[in-house]
Amino acid sequence: MSPVLQHLQALQDSGKKEIVLVVEIKSDEDQDEITRAKERYGQDHFVAVNKRLDMINAIDVQEDFRAHIYQHYLFSLLTPQQYAQWFGRLRSGALLH
Repeated sequence: MSPVLQHLQALQDSGKKEIVLVVEIKSDEDQDEITRAKERYGQDHFVAVNKRLDMINAIDVQEDFRAHIYQHYLFSLLTPQQYAQWFGRLRSGALLH
């Protein structure tokens, strides 16, 4: 089984039902330290969100919001120059690994 399929199987086995892709777009000129810091902080934030969701017991969440605890978030910060490569990785499933 490919690493992508193994990762998807692990997400499914852990009860995940949705993958949410969060994408922030910057211009090609935005390559300064602030942009790189935003990318690092965005990645760290969604790693923390995913960990928190993994720890939640559905019974502790209001019924209206229970479906949301079965989500897994992925974050990308893109510039237009990266679109083709990013969409290629999305099509192949490589974004998930």
